[in-house]
Amino acid sequence: MRLKFVLGAVLVLVLHEATSQGQFEPSNTDNLDVVANSVTNLAQKISRAIASQKSKTEIFSPVSIAGALSLLLLGSSGVTRDELTKLMGFDNQQISFADIHKSFGKLFGELVSSEPSLNTPVPWRQNDKCNNYDYEDDEPSPPPKNQRGKRDTSNETDFERYSHELQLANGIFVDNSFVLNPQYMRAAQELYRSEVQRMSFASQPVEATRQINEWVSRNTHGKIPEIFPSTVDSNTVMVIASALYFKALWEEMFIEGATRPRDFFPEGRNGSSIKVDMMAHGGCFPFYDSPELGAKILGIPYKSNHSTMYVIKPNNSNRLALQELIAMLSGPTVDELINRMRKTTAVILFPKMHVSSTLNLKKTLKTLGVKSLFSSSKSDLSKISSPASEESSIAARPAVNLPDQKNSSKKKQKDPHQDKLIFSRIDGNETNEIVPIEQPTTELPTTLLDTTLVDETDPTTTPTKKCRRLQPRDVSYKVPSESKNKPNPLTSKDFFLKKRIVKETAGKKSQRSRRDTEQAAMLFVSDAIHKVDLEINERGTEGGAATAITLNRSGTNVVFRADEPFLLLIRSDKTKLPLFFGAVYDPSA
Repeated sequence: MRLKFVLGAVLVLVLHEATSQGQFEPSNTDNLDVVANSVTNLAQKISRAIASQKSKTEIFSPVSIAGALSLLLLGSSGVTRDELTKLMGFDNQQISFADIHKSFGKLFGELVSSEPSLNTPVPWRQNDKCNNYDYEDDEPSPPPKNQRGKRDTSNETDFERYSHELQLANGIFVDNSFVLNPQYMRAAQELYRSEVQRMSFASQPVEATRQINEWVSRNTHGKIPEIFPSTVDSNTVMVIASALYFKALWEEMFIEGATRPRDFFPEGRNGSSIKVDMMAHGGCFPFYDSPELGAKILGIPYKSNHSTMYVIKPNNSNRLALQELIAMLSGPTVDELINRMRKTTAVILFPKMHVSSTLNLKKTLKTLGVKSLFSSSKSDLSKISSPASEESSIAARPAVNLPDQKNSSKKKQKDPHQDKLIFSRIDGNETNEIVPIEQPTTELPTTLLDTTLVDETDPTTTPTKKCRRLQPRDVSYKVPSESKNKPNPLTSKDFFLKKRIVKETAGKKSQRSRRDTEQAAMLFVSDAIHKVDLEINERGTEGGAATAITLNRSGTNVVFRADEPFLLLIRSDKTKLPLFFGAVYDPSA
């Protein structure tokens, strides 16, 4: 059965409020860093896999991709889980399967919250001497008073004051005929805030396609009007979609009047140049010149202090130099770079950009070693479509295994042998004996994590004695031997007999059970699509123009020109999650 795997991501300039997810807290706050770094590592792997000699830009949304992959990881088992775990870098980490998903849930909740509870320290925000009136004698001279980043907010509109919106939406679209594991559905809804919608891919593929495209368009505020340009295959049973919408104003606006065509060098300064619209900016910005990497990093913060756009550029940059730099930018390395940044006065030239692209993620993931996911014979997504839940199994059992719930208040005359079975031993010398039937007990899961998120092979879980759980309609009768008081060991006379209670609907239910098993075995991903629409502009004011002129006259510590190939990283500073990541070789339209 086909499962389509869809991703949408957008950056523009709005505001979304959501409460932080707190129901499932990670057992260790260090796990949050492990998961956040895993998303940056994933970004690095994807960026290296899609690198080419022809592309202008290779920007994508790691957090959007990770949102959909984590939903697949949640429902995977066997070799598919192993491949996804390795891709996301959890194979060599001391983190349980449960904590992976609890940490993702926590981080995603913090990401979209207007009042995040995480207080992740950002050194360059805490040590801002550039905007501090008290300077030491040996520190660089402060910028003029009207340029210390202390904006006059008295005339700001509500839009300007609160214009930072981040929305991450996960959607699961299921065919009406597909039996979705209720435990998986609950985990997806409660941990990942996924919307689950039923539709008919088989009989109404056009309508199903329209509904999914409408969902994507709504959750990206129209930036991605459709994820499927053509009708979804009628054999599809499930679509997993993840859409990211990000809109924010700069903390300090670029200068609109200063934007003009300037030279950009796609192959470095030794190659030919092209003309692109370059924006100008000046003020106090976080910056670090890394001798270890031979590269510079500069940050341009957004309002509300939640997110920052980081620009990382090799010294004497060109296409090859940038690709070699990206190969060194693991999650911990990016963290270290940002931790070493300090605010300083700077003049910035940065290209005005509008990037719209589609990424064939299926090919990329295969390149990165995730192959079974796309194979109908090897894919193991059995946790998504496993048989009916424990509750429904109990409800389906015959009355002998359940108290009479409907008439529990009414006392009925009971046959003294109703729950006993009389039969003869094989050995004729032994007497008949009436033995009470052992009623099988079924413990309902106390929490969702007990049944869905605890990995059977997880080394961090406490091993327990394995025993076979009685299946629905299995009734066990223990036949004790008369020699039970003797010290001799048990013989073949001490055994269990099993009786199968057959009902009229048993055939149908067996058929349904076979169908559940078959659909679990056949579930695989047929398509993985990722679309990005990213727009970066000035949104400046007239007052900003004077600021840049003054800074140019007074001199600055740094002049940062993004006129050679560079890496763009838009990151949530509170969660350390990369919202957008990718190489820019040619920013022209």
